[in-house]
Amino acid sequence: SGKKKKHTIKNQLTIAPNGRILTVSRSVPGSKHYKKLYDESHLTYARNTKPISDLGYFRAEGITVPNKKPKGKELTLEQKQFNRELSKQRIKIEHTIGRMKVFQILSQRYRNDLANHSLVFKNIAGLHNLMYA
Repeated sequence: SGKKKKHTIKNQLTIAPNGRILTVSRSVPGSKHYKKLYDESHLTYARNTKPISDLGYFRAEGITVPNKKPKGKELTLEQKQFNRELSKQRIKIEHTIGRMKVFQILSQRYRNDLANHSLVFKNIAGLHNLMYA
């Protein structure tokens, strides 16, 4: 097609319920799937905690994700209620990511050396924690 291609860079964040950023992964090309990035990260969590995420991490071991609507069927009322409750928790994560994008270097085209992207992203995460968490 005639559309311009956009190359992306991904980072994986671990965010506490209060919005504090706990960990930041190294920067990887946008073509790498979220689940593969998670599997390679070898993150560990406290025994009584279970991380939550969106459907990008579908079937990742140990992560709570929303129920996916089966093809040609509807979700049950219980599944819809579960998804609603999970969304109430996940919105805090989305707000944290949105606050990080106040820093224009994350919301616009990254024009610096790609080797420095991880460092830049981690520094912005640190600034976020100082400002908001």
